[in-house]
Amino acid sequence: MPAILHLLAGLMICASAQARSVETVLHVVRRGDTLAALSARYLGRASLWRQLSILNNLADPRHLTVGKKINIQVGAASWQPQAARMVQVQGTASVVRKGKRAAEPLTVGDRVAEGDAVRTAPGSFAALLLSEGSIVHMQADTTLRVSRLRKLNATGATRVNMRLESGRFDAAVTPVLPNGRFQVSTPLAIAGVRGTRFGMTALGNGAVGLDVLEGAVEFGARGVGAKTRVDAGTGATAAPGTRRVALHALATALDLSTVPTDYDRPVISLTLPGVPVGTAVLAQIASDPSLRNVLQSQIVRDRPIRFSTLDDGNYYLAVRVIDNDGVMGQQRVVPIRLKARPEAPWPYSPHSGIRIPRREASLVCTDVQGAYAYDFQLSHMPDFTSLVAEAAKQPTCRWDLSALDEGTYYWRAATIARNSQGAIVRGPYGDASSFVVTPFPVAPEPTLEYDGSTIVRWTAEAGSHYELQIASDPNFTRNVQLLELDEPQAKLALTQRCEYFLRVRTVGASGATSAFSATRRLRASVLCTEDDGVVLDSDGVPVQTGH
Repeated sequence: MPAILHLLAGLMICASAQARSVETVLHVVRRGDTLAALSARYLGRASLWRQLSILNNLADPRHLTVGKKINIQVGAASWQPQAARMVQVQGTASVVRKGKRAAEPLTVGDRVAEGDAVRTAPGSFAALLLSEGSIVHMQADTTLRVSRLRKLNATGATRVNMRLESGRFDAAVTPVLPNGRFQVSTPLAIAGVRGTRFGMTALGNGAVGLDVLEGAVEFGARGVGAKTRVDAGTGATAAPGTRRVALHALATALDLSTVPTDYDRPVISLTLPGVPVGTAVLAQIASDPSLRNVLQSQIVRDRPIRFSTLDDGNYYLAVRVIDNDGVMGQQRVVPIRLKARPEAPWPYSPHSGIRIPRREASLVCTDVQGAYAYDFQLSHMPDFTSLVAEAAKQPTCRWDLSALDEGTYYWRAATIARNSQGAIVRGPYGDASSFVVTPFPVAPEPTLEYDGSTIVRWTAEAGSHYELQIASDPNFTRNVQLLELDEPQAKLALTQRCEYFLRVRTVGASGATSAFSATRRLRASVLCTEDDGVVLDSDGVPVQTGH
């Protein structure tokens, strides 16, 4: 007797497990359908048509009415497990496989199966392509578990169940076939769609935010039978402690009409107009206007948006503001163009803003690896709307100029190189550098005065300083003194020598120096001593001295 009880218990357990593995799908009768054909298609055996007849309580199983709904119970074997594929990884993404504890890194092309949990690190982004064509974009610091991903062998309908454990995702869901399903859940809420563009955010403290751009989403708390329909252009939030869903219109899309559309630097940097201080913005770069292939994504607050490591080409910039509830607003998408290669050289000399005298000048920039030649432009205008001169295909990153007129100049250079197809192309011009051409300083004309001491004066030149030389010979080879002066005069404290020679020159603001002035000769007006020790009077006559 106990053996029989154990056998019955075992049979009941098996029956219970089998019941849990059986799902009911719905088929709408079309012209030409028969129960035998439906049985073969869904259950794998035409002979099981009587089960369908009994389950659906058919009075005449040999004649099916077009449009009638037939319930079919299919087992687990009728559903084929599918896999998703990583199609974009920016930064770091990892996966914890079903039944494992340790995470492993993910790269583009890696597969994600049922039960796997995918995570993006802070500052990262990843895209997951599902087997039925839907694509899921995971923002930074997000964990998303693929609970179920299976296809019904009979029809190709797919059932997708994912669980958002933290962070934010955006999905472009392909239209769901009959008997298919696309659901995303959190510990608090669940969302079901049948082909739409929407996003869901785990807001913290268990709250959930939802935003719908296209189509509609059935959204509500877990365990609540009736769900709330959230249409395109609408956001919704659900918070712990309440079973109600709060709806509100999505924030208005930003006006990007003043944002530049052409970029010629490897790093795209832009500041969005009309964003209030403290407001977060989602910014994305994609290769297509529908944003299925998002290449880079970031959320910024109170700082410029920057995208780097992009190849030259045409892209689409998409931005959305995030409202105070943490829900994404309406999306604005604009086309942009990047043409930054070959990269421009950096200006090296003269340093920007430097003053140089009127003379021959050389504009020097840093060489670019692989460059074929360089083009230069010179202008008085910082926007180069008119040119003073230009030089094409310079073999090195240097342009030697003849004498220039006074004034402010701006110059820049572009690289000429072969592209990946072997064609010779010119890249964009680099950042401009400036310099100021000033006239050579004028040699002073000093005058001498004596009022108990010798004073030298000359005419001042704005922005300049001066060098005064004093020597005991006209060639300035002996007993030379150098005085550096900021004022156009000097009071000389001379020793009791008989004869001195002096000259002065101007040092301009650019560092250029004038020629020395004509040499001035000074004789002492009192007794003085020659180099050989002879004492002379003011007329140069030796004076007899006693011993």
